[in-house]
Amino acid sequence: MVSKDIVEERFSKKVSKIFKNHHQNNYDNKRCVFEFWSVSGFTEQALSFLKEKKGNTKKYDIEFYSEKEIMQKAKDSRAKKITNIMRDYFSDGV
Repeated sequence: MVSKDIVEERFSKKVSKIFKNHHQNNYDNKRCVFEFWSVSGFTEQALSFLKEKKGNTKKYDIEFYSEKEIMQKAKDSRAKKITNIMRDYFSDGV
């Protein structure tokens, strides 16, 4: 599972730099979305942190997905290869 420490590190080191670059390159007319994916899920502390950030951040959007949501995104995309890989390697019979 992804810990709060890992999620906080991504925010402090990656998200701010990417958003700053996005802003500096005049992409202001496009909404920036940061997605955190983990087939192993997130700890409760990490989920709380992500939910808090998502609720308090107005400059960009934050989404986070665990195994079931990732599997659903794969199915929704109709990308059979990705869906099969997810089912074969990361899923408990989904």
